Amino acid sequence: MPDNFIADLETETDDYLRAIKTLGRFGSAGDTLFRNLHHMEQSRIEKIIEGKWNRFTGFDFGFEHSYNAIVRMVIDEELNDLYIYEEFYDNHLTDPEMMEMEIMHKMIEEGEVIYADSSEPKAITFYNMNGLLINSVKTTDMSKAGVRKIQSFRNIFIDKNVCPNTYRELTEMKWFL
Repeated sequence: MPDNFIADLETETDDYLRAIKTLGRFGSAGDTLFRNLHHMEQSRIEKIIEGKWNRFTGFDFGFEHSYNAIVRMVIDEELNDLYIYEEFYDNHLTDPEMMEMEIMHKMIEEGEVIYADSSEPKAITFYNMNGLLINSVKTTDMSKAGVRKIQSFRNIFIDKNVCPNTYRELTEMKWFL
């Protein structure tokens, strides 16, 4: 086998896939996307992420059938672990109503950079004019790229009681052919 192919196999971060690909163990990756997801108590997450600056926030706009979803997280680059520590998940809220939510005030106070879907330029402009720092992200093939990024973490830690909607989405998300 070519050296670059072997190197790709040996750098697989998913223990389950590494066992199949490099050790020849029989198995199937199945349709579950995130085998690296672990429940961790919020108090432990907060202690671990205290003082860490590598914070990210994602904002997905919704209204009628989909939800306004905000997920706040920290990446530990040294360990390649993701800590999800806060979520907001609600619908039927206008942009001005969203600005009244506590999480929005926290993000403004902390000067947090937020990443949001570029398909809503009017909403992004509104939020930026009201003190948020939103960068728009193009959504071309974003779901596959996002799944691969999340899968690339050694571990994803989340308190399923504090972020129940994010936990549910990550545990129920499946590959569809």
